[in-house]
Amino acid sequence: MRLSFLTVLLLMFSPCGFAHTIPDDVMVQAFGKSDSGRFHLLVRVPFDALADTVFPLRENGELDLDQVNPMLPGVARIWIAEWIAVYQSGKALPKPQVIAARVSPVTDRSFASYDEAWRHLTGPALPVTAEILPSRAMFDVLLDCPIRGGWVPRMRGGRERRPCPRPQAPPRPGHPPARAPSSGSPESSPQW
Repeated sequence: MRLSFLTVLLLMFSPCGFAHTIPDDVMVQAFGKSDSGRFHLLVRVPFDALADTVFPLRENGELDLDQVNPMLPGVARIWIAEWIAVYQSGKALPKPQVIAARVSPVTDRSFASYDEAWRHLTGPALPVTAEILPSRAMFDVLLDCPIRGGWVPRMRGGRERRPCPRPQAPPRPGHPPARAPSSGSPESSPQW
């Protein structure tokens, strides 16, 4: 019994037991544009930010794009489209639909402008023979949402963050306890 308990403890606290580390902060590049009753959203995130997804790798550790590419639309829906809310005139629009999803090398500079990112996402994808490590890859997604008329005034995305209360020193005798500052409402401070 003692041996199995120690084994469980070692496995619980072993850093090798996790597929990968989920980063605390992720830089998201995004462009949005309304066009003919549609809102197009182009998003780029580091491939490492795709939490809890195990992608097929070749023996040398590179992504097996032949097997990875069919997975990408579903991953884009779960990890990007489901976390974005698009509003028009104060009303939430339907969740964006995934139109395209692909892997790009970190050296790809197509997200320098909306037009370049659009051409990249509507053009040909990397060949399945491309050699790219997950740590040197970006995940590019084209999302589409129907809108009424023109401009979409507001978007929100990501998990809502609330600051943790700061530890306070115990109140001194005769002084009132310090109050933590207000974190504000999610509507007044969107986390994007």
